[in-house]
Amino acid sequence: MPHENAGPFNEWARRGAGPKMEEAHAHTGRKVLDRLQVGYDEAFIDLGCGTGWAARYIAEKVPTIGLCVGVDVSEELIKQARALASGKYPVKFLVAPFEDVPFGDASFHHAFSMEALYYAKDPLAAAKSAWRLLKPGGSFHFLTDFYPENPPSAAWKDDIAVPMHYLREAEWVALFKRAGFAEVASERVFDDRPIPEGLGFPWGGFKTREDLHRFRTEYGSLYVSGRKGEGSPGLDPYIDHAVESLAAEEAGEPSPAGPAGGPRKKGRAFPGSRRGKK
Repeated sequence: MPHENAGPFNEWARRGAGPKMEEAHAHTGRKVLDRLQVGYDEAFIDLGCGTGWAARYIAEKVPTIGLCVGVDVSEELIKQARALASGKYPVKFLVAPFEDVPFGDASFHHAFSMEALYYAKDPLAAAKSAWRLLKPGGSFHFLTDFYPENPPSAAWKDDIAVPMHYLREAEWVALFKRAGFAEVASERVFDDRPIPEGLGFPWGGFKTREDLHRFRTEYGSLYVSGRKGEGSPGLDPYIDHAVESLAAEEAGEPSPAGPAGGPRKKGRAFPGSRRGKK
């Protein structure tokens, strides 16, 4: 059964928006992809891959890559991605939502997503899915231009009939931490290309040349990254529950049942709890 967001994205793709998104965003995305140390026989996945430009770029850079995958909910975008890669790059493209990617736990060393995660029905669930897919020590790299500190982006939600989560930089950082990632960091990555004199507007979501110039020189793309640490809380299914139980106890509320309905253990401070931070 097609994903609920597939219809609008399929129509969007048929209008030729996929290549336009690549033109608008891939330059900045490649700056981040160039930071990834993808080694021999390692695995990479792009969540919300569109026409597959990121997976193709990684496969071209690292011909000895073990597994290179792109997933998207749009059948039309995946069809275009497969056509662009056919016979040229060792990549696989699958129709799948962020939250239900058909790979087992700890399948990938590197995960990437650009201009996609805010379309997830539940961005936290999507980030947790990325965490699940990564091997311990693996990293997730997320880029977006759609965030409140980039004021022109506020109008973008009217351009496509799909709900979008408009989160601030601090909110994305907090979300990554809640998903279980360690060493979470954020910064801005800038598109340093000159704006062609004859570029017509609107372009890339920007209504005017001035808006695009301010974005490229003042706001930039928001880049958030995190690592799946060897001791990340999510590796232990009881720790998330324990943190919730301790918070409830301090608030004077009833403690929730354990992961398997078992009792909550007392007398221990867990990572991430206020008690553990004293």
